[in-house]
Order: sequence, then C-alpha cells, then structure tokens
Amino acid sequence: MDANKMLVTEFVLTGLTERPGLQAPLFLVFLLTYLTTMVGNLGLAALIWKDARLHSPMYLFLGSLAFADACSSSSMLVNFFATNQMISLSECISSRIGRKRSQSD
Repeated sequence: MDANKMLVTEFVLTGLTERPGLQAPLFLVFLLTYLTTMVGNLGLAALIWKDARLHSPMYLFLGSLAFADACSSSSMLVNFFATNQMISLSECISSRIGRKRSQSD
C-alpha cells in the first residue's frame, strides 16, 4: 500500500464569502471585534500594572494572560482583501498553537 508522501508547504485561505459586496462590511465587523479585544486586554493589563491594590497573585496572573493574549493574537484581517490568500506552513502552525493556548486558558 503506497502512502501519500506529498509535502505541504502552503495553505489556501478561503474567505467567508466570495461576494465583493459583503467583504467590506464583514471586514469592519471583524476589525471592530479585534480592536475591542485588543483594547480590553491591554487596558486590563495596564490597570493591573498601575493600581497597587491589584498586585495580588490572582490579578497579576490575569494581567499576564491578558498581555500574552494581546501579544499573540494573530489578525487574519490582513488577508481579508489580499489577492494571494495563501499562508505558509509555519504561519499556520503558529496560528494554531496560539489558538490552542488561548482556548486552554
């Protein structure tokens, strides 16, 4: 029995829709969601860092999680309007690892 020994180096990203009229509104929805998440995470980390009453282990842990999430969140918004919608294997793996870590926290 022969096994498939093809090496995958790139993945093609399929969008939510092929209809050009819906791409801009969807982009704005995802951009707003992404910005809200980033402001929330960085705001939480800054608030915990600034207020001395929140320097207990629980809040320091929450602040570090919020900061790590803000630093590791990859935005697919860049590829939303791209003509070449392919990502490399390493980009795909790093994106999956980041999502797995954020889901387990």
